[in-house]
Amino acid sequence: MSRRNYKTRRYTLEDLIEILKQKEKELERTPMRADLRQAETIVKRFGGWNKALEAAGIPIINRISNPYTKEELIKILQESAKVLKRTPKKSEIKQADTVARVFGSFSEGIIAAGLKPTRRSGNRKPYKSHKEISEQEIIKEIQKKALELGRTPKNFEVNIGSLAINKFGSWNKALKKASLEISKKNHTRSEILQLLQDYAEKNKRTPQQKDIPIHHGVYKRIFGSWNEALRAAGLIPYYKNNQELLEKLKRVSQELGKVPTVTECRQLNLSVATYQRRFGSWNKALEIAGLPIQKKAYTNEELLKILQDRARTLGRAPKCNEVKQSYTISRKFGSWQRALEEANLLIIKKYSYTKEELIEIVREKAKELNRAPKSNEVKQVNQIYKKFGNWQRVLEAAGLPVFRRVEYTKEELIEIIQKKAKELGRAPKCCEIKEINLLIKEYGSWNKALKAAGLPVFKKIVYTKEELIEIIQKKAKELNRAPKSNEIKQAPSIFRAFGSWSKALKAAGLPVFKKIEYTKEELIEIIQQKARELDRTPKSTEIKQVTLICNKFGSWNKALEAAGLPVFKKIGYTKEELIEIIQEKAKELERAPKSTEIKQVTSIYNKFKSWDKALEAAGLHTGN
Repeated sequence: MSRRNYKTRRYTLEDLIEILKQKEKELERTPMRADLRQAETIVKRFGGWNKALEAAGIPIINRISNPYTKEELIKILQESAKVLKRTPKKSEIKQADTVARVFGSFSEGIIAAGLKPTRRSGNRKPYKSHKEISEQEIIKEIQKKALELGRTPKNFEVNIGSLAINKFGSWNKALKKASLEISKKNHTRSEILQLLQDYAEKNKRTPQQKDIPIHHGVYKRIFGSWNEALRAAGLIPYYKNNQELLEKLKRVSQELGKVPTVTECRQLNLSVATYQRRFGSWNKALEIAGLPIQKKAYTNEELLKILQDRARTLGRAPKCNEVKQSYTISRKFGSWQRALEEANLLIIKKYSYTKEELIEIVREKAKELNRAPKSNEVKQVNQIYKKFGNWQRVLEAAGLPVFRRVEYTKEELIEIIQKKAKELGRAPKCCEIKEINLLIKEYGSWNKALKAAGLPVFKKIVYTKEELIEIIQKKAKELNRAPKSNEIKQAPSIFRAFGSWSKALKAAGLPVFKKIEYTKEELIEIIQQKARELDRTPKSTEIKQVTLICNKFGSWNKALEAAGLPVFKKIGYTKEELIEIIQEKAKELERAPKSTEIKQVTSIYNKFKSWDKALEAAGLHTGN
């Protein structure tokens, strides 16, 4: 794949507004982010896409997923503030994501509603810790919420819901303590369908799983999955499977009487990127759908002309990442260098030092430093290693002293340990002795070295199961909840004794932490929700459930594909491109570059297996 080195251009706000207006004229509609190469810059400069459209005097598209006007959102915030008698938090507003999207951020929406944003300050009083909250206080909080809602609350509707579960063992037990009715309703198929349809009609969009207060297992049991439930309700799921994508492509092609172009796809809300992600390429998608593929085939003469034209533009031989058709050129001619030769363009000349020149360079460096130089102090170190085999040999050839390792006798090593023990007033730890590697090599272990020095040996404390249970229970009393493994020093001993943390907690008579089980549909929904919130594809570090996601889908990129989002792709360099990069760096430095001086060092090691081989391939490290 070719890559271009674009020079960063600074756009003024007027430039960006002009770009938007031109695109609107060209498309004869409001441009979307995907329509403009400068979209990211526009969003950064204006604080949001809608703000940029507003500044350019272009009508803003009201998406089905965003049915609220600014005035409606301001009213929602103000009404919530009246009920709460304070500024609402993001978690307390259902339309929080819409507020953030419309105003640029949730805080901006709060300001627009004439409310004071809530910000934590250094002087703010700390929250009451979990240990300080009594069972009675939890019960009062649950009862207060029940009065406010006029029904039994769900655990996520109460601020201290998680704490209540930890204190009482389960939410139902907490409700019993609060003398509230426990509702266990078995939803029927028709009831669920009605709920979904009512929500879609009221909110003018397909509901997300979190919008309907029914456990995910119910959808799986009755319909097979969340998406199947939506389809049964006559609603369109956010996620389309491969077959649905192909059907849509066929339908659009039939309507147009031909395969749609990229511009036509954008106008018809058909994402080319989605097809590329799912099927590997646009052409592959067309092939699977049984549609004709249009390919551009270049002759050798056309490719050579492209190279020569590019060379005239640049005033020099082009690099492979400066030509769109670089992959085709390298494939046709065998390599980038051969293509340049065929096009009669200048190739970087290779230079190699003789042994005598390298010896002279080392001697000059020794004079400059007033001592024998180290290998990392001489620029031509790679060629030296290639010619002489190692650093010691070139120093010998240059008549300079060779560095030798200090050799210790057993008596000297014992003396080092004893001296350190006197200094500390106790037997030293292994991390407190510089010569630790030599000692372990000589004696086999640190304890054997201590014995040889006549010092007491560190003994591991061996706990019984009863003692470990007592430690866990003591920690649980201190925390007022079941402890986590990272909260107990003796965790390794506990794992060895019981096999797992859950088994240890059970043995101690404590509640076991249960992992939340997500379906694939729920995880897809989480990813899509995050994408809407960020207005871009989320990174794996931005989602809490990343481990579960990778386990379910096999990798982060596969999960993104399943969610119909753009996949992060690594730049794959060819050997010719990497050679070109090394040679350019060599020209710039007027010497062979070090591995630390090139950004693409990992790709170079992957392709050539070693730095020396890469330099040799670039003609900067050849032997005579």
